[in-house]
Amino acid sequence: MGNLFGKFLKEAYTALNKTQGSYQTISLQEVKDLLDNKKAVLIDVRNLDELQKTGHIKGSINIPLGDLEKRLSELDKKQPYITLCAVGGRSMKAAAILANNGFETVYNAEEGMSTWPYSDMVEK
Repeated sequence: MGNLFGKFLKEAYTALNKTQGSYQTISLQEVKDLLDNKKAVLIDVRNLDELQKTGHIKGSINIPLGDLEKRLSELDKKQPYITLCAVGGRSMKAAAILANNGFETVYNAEEGMSTWPYSDMVEK
């Protein structure tokens, strides 16, 4: 039942995002393309213990979701960013935080590291 609620919650966040238009949710292929072409910086909002278990995408910045608002001053509002987490829920919240704080170009990864298919981009 919890999984069904999580899916509903994710769909509700997505619908709200589409209404507000504050950030764009993109596929993992689109994430890879933006990173390969150096057109965005990836912010991984997972906790340190998650990073240690599964690794992180090369060149990404780790700012756990709970720390993001306190660390916004470390980021350039004109730089395009992609938010990523384990499955997609926290990254949506992170994308909304960035968009609501004046960041110009914000993307949210539709899925997360649990389904990341490009192992050559991951370092432990």
